[in-house]
Amino acid sequence: MSLRRLSAAFVSFALIAIFAFGGYIYLRPIGPQAVRQPRPTTPATAATEQEPTSQAADNTPEPTLSPSVASIPSIAPVGATVATKPVTTTDTLATIDSLDQHVLPRRDLVQLTNEYGHTAAQQRVARTTPLNVQVGQHETFWLSDIPNSRYYTKTATLQFALDHVLMYVEDGVEVNKAGLERSAHQFNDQIYPLDRKLFGEEWSPGVDGDPRLTVLNGKIAGVGGYFSGSDEVPRTVNRYSNEREMFYINVDDRAPGTASYGDVLAHEFQHMIEWHEAQRPTSWMNEGLSVLAEDLNGFTDDATSTAPSFLADPNLQLTTWAPSVSPPHYGAAYLFLRYFYEQYGKTLDLKQLIRDDAGERLDLFAKQAATIRPDIKDFGQLFGDWAVANFLNDKQIDGGRYAYSRLPFDVTPTALPSGGLHANVTQFGTQYIDLPATGAAQTIQWEGNQTVKLFNGEVQGDAWWSNRGDSAASILTRTVDLRKLSAAALKFRLWYDIEKDYDYGYVSASTDGQHWQALRGTHTTDSDPQGANYGNGYTGKSGVQEGVKSDETLVPQWLDEQIDLSSYAGKVITLRFSLITDDAYNGAGMVIDNLEIPQINFRDDVAQVGAGWFANGWERTNNQLPQRWELRLVRTRGSQTTVEHLTPNASGGIQAQLVPDERGVLIIAATTPHTNEPATFTLSVSGGH
Repeated sequence: MSLRRLSAAFVSFALIAIFAFGGYIYLRPIGPQAVRQPRPTTPATAATEQEPTSQAADNTPEPTLSPSVASIPSIAPVGATVATKPVTTTDTLATIDSLDQHVLPRRDLVQLTNEYGHTAAQQRVARTTPLNVQVGQHETFWLSDIPNSRYYTKTATLQFALDHVLMYVEDGVEVNKAGLERSAHQFNDQIYPLDRKLFGEEWSPGVDGDPRLTVLNGKIAGVGGYFSGSDEVPRTVNRYSNEREMFYINVDDRAPGTASYGDVLAHEFQHMIEWHEAQRPTSWMNEGLSVLAEDLNGFTDDATSTAPSFLADPNLQLTTWAPSVSPPHYGAAYLFLRYFYEQYGKTLDLKQLIRDDAGERLDLFAKQAATIRPDIKDFGQLFGDWAVANFLNDKQIDGGRYAYSRLPFDVTPTALPSGGLHANVTQFGTQYIDLPATGAAQTIQWEGNQTVKLFNGEVQGDAWWSNRGDSAASILTRTVDLRKLSAAALKFRLWYDIEKDYDYGYVSASTDGQHWQALRGTHTTDSDPQGANYGNGYTGKSGVQEGVKSDETLVPQWLDEQIDLSSYAGKVITLRFSLITDDAYNGAGMVIDNLEIPQINFRDDVAQVGAGWFANGWERTNNQLPQRWELRLVRTRGSQTTVEHLTPNASGGIQAQLVPDERGVLIIAATTPHTNEPATFTLSVSGGH
């Protein structure tokens, strides 16, 4: 696990950044976000490795991480070699429906670590009996030095031991002991049972065989607090694991006994629960539920603090996450889940949505909402209702479906330019356009694009796409017979947008289907600053020059790739293309086309699927999906307000009328899942005086 993307956000926001292997950090002073492990952006200097003991503190940095991520032990492991579905000539190109139905395989770091030969360890727990600890006892723990991207050890003393929590304080650090005791009981008696009632259960007795959770209080630079999923695996899988279910809190930022201390515990405990309950948590839902946990535990000030930054500019994709700390994303995720909880969740089951990975399988939200409002047929309709609520927030309209119990402020619509508007809107983001009343009738003309790309690249014909998602290991394999050869090479066209240094794409080979070698290619790297590279992998954006910061303004380019297979000449091997992602932000993925091994006359332009490919997660695509739209026209005339649902016609257009003295606010939302590419539309109004 590694912490990441903290930088300037630390100065002005209490947020969380996402770890490489499954953790969540809380920064200063407003809302939280998911983290993984402290992720150095450059390799640290070498240091002698040591395991935590009961000896004096050691601040020696540990520069590398074992390539492992927290698995979910309560579910049978699913890794990169799970059963695959054979692809036949009858398989069609990827559609919204097929992408909805094909669940990405979950990454299992224990299995992956074994497959790539990093360790032979198979155990998933460190112990099976409770910890033998007493108040006053000293222990040594791994901590992450986030600003300097390294690990170090500190000793701490157990101060309080309750039914559900063990409270440690870093040796040499002064805290208000009475305040610490109040916070320990608040977590034990209030937060622990309420979070579990709402969201599910943490892994218990867990990796340490002990149902009690550990909280380490100390001076932890750069954060308010964090949960790290790397602690949920044995040290044989991740050598920085403390082998406990635990949180860390920076007492310089969050004083024990205060509300700000309690809200971090409520937030982080939800992350711990979702780590266990969900098969593949999505960042947007995970973070939104953690902020909701703060709210429902009574810590409303921090919970609502990020909402204004979203409401001020709601053209932001709800169902994705930013590659850097972003208060508006927290605000969007929290507000949607708060709205859903108020409208549908109080009498239904949030826990089941978590277990079913509703953050990715979006229509599960709609299915649950339809038990109360049967007219809701899909997530786009539910999203449209929420978008209206962010503008109206009025319990008197349509039975209260467009309202919260509280909202910091309403969205302010944008004025329509005199010459009309040609603009973009993000998927599951919203544009609000104000159409003021006039003394004459007005005609609204709107038209939106009818298709959208899966990823920001051009495809000639069809190609294989890895799909995208968090905590995933998508694979594409075929058997290759090289027995009559003394040399061979694999050639193909390659495009990728993969989170740099945290997620990797691979071409691997195996002679037995169990042990794999990540192969070196023209464009692979063996650099491993975050401990997430299993040998030779693709990361960052294809065609982006090494050393150039890979941000969202740089567009990946197609590359010609070649991999030498000569070391496997004389053998039958399995080739495997894979994309392995961590717990948080993910890029558009990996795309391959025009594959060939000239020495055996193998060629595949992916235009028609031939026998021999086995895919689990990968999809054939022409890089086109239908663009879905959700439009609402809020009409106000005098004291009467109504909401009209507008549906584009076959050519993607809409025409609507405003009568004299009627104001309109047009709410425009793009609602195509599985892509982060924006939609475009044009809008004009004629008539009026």
